[in-house]
Amino acid sequence: MVTKVVAGSQTLDRALGALLRIGESGSRGLTLAECSATLGYSKPTVHRILRTLANRGFLRVDRERGLYTLGVANLRLGMAFLEQLDLRSESLPILRELGERTGETVHLGVLDGSDVVYIEKVESTHAVRMFSQIGRTMPAYSTGIGKAILAHLPPDEVAQALPETLEARTSATITDRADLLRHLAEVRRRGYSTDEIENEDGIRCVGAPVFDHTGVVCAGVSVAGPATRVTSERTPELGRLVQAAAFSISRRIGHDSDSTEIGASGAG
Repeated sequence: MVTKVVAGSQTLDRALGALLRIGESGSRGLTLAECSATLGYSKPTVHRILRTLANRGFLRVDRERGLYTLGVANLRLGMAFLEQLDLRSESLPILRELGERTGETVHLGVLDGSDVVYIEKVESTHAVRMFSQIGRTMPAYSTGIGKAILAHLPPDEVAQALPETLEARTSATITDRADLLRHLAEVRRRGYSTDEIENEDGIRCVGAPVFDHTGVVCAGVSVAGPATRVTSERTPELGRLVQAAAFSISRRIGHDSDSTEIGASGAG
């Protein structure tokens, strides 16, 4: 019985290995000989594996050219996986870890028109905290999360997400559209955003974008707190931590990249 389980596991591992290698090969696919050479199994063994995967719809066979490519069953599995994902639940463990590492309030937010909606929050460990609330909205142009998202949108979508007038929420708010666009270009280049006391007096925020499985920005993460603790000197360190957290969330919801390109009264 044990021998059968081990043998079955080995066969499954080989089948999954073949499927992954063919998926990595791109639109051309792989031949039987290429699969055998890449995986290191004999041709008869690989042929049996490929035939089984093709019968179940995980592979398509171009018999004329002898090439194997991914089949539609992979799409069905992928769609089922995406339907099961919940951004908040996938993000929460990472947000908590970020809160523990920084000691400050952590937010997860999404863009809704020209505003950011804060959909999850982890409280600061300090006695003196900023006030914020899940479900409240803030202007995207003056918040760390909002700017992190805006910086990674196409120009036409940025234009739609900006109100006609950029009202000053504090004396530091960027109210000139051209200045804001230049600032967003810098945010995109740097990989993280900053709210330099632009949304609420005395509150500084650092944010980073979250990307979905298609590579499109879908949310943002921020660390925010009193400017006496979240200082300008501390911003680069917080930027790295927020970027890493946002990247981890992106990977959890299906973003496949090796790059980190990578509320709420006063929430950042």
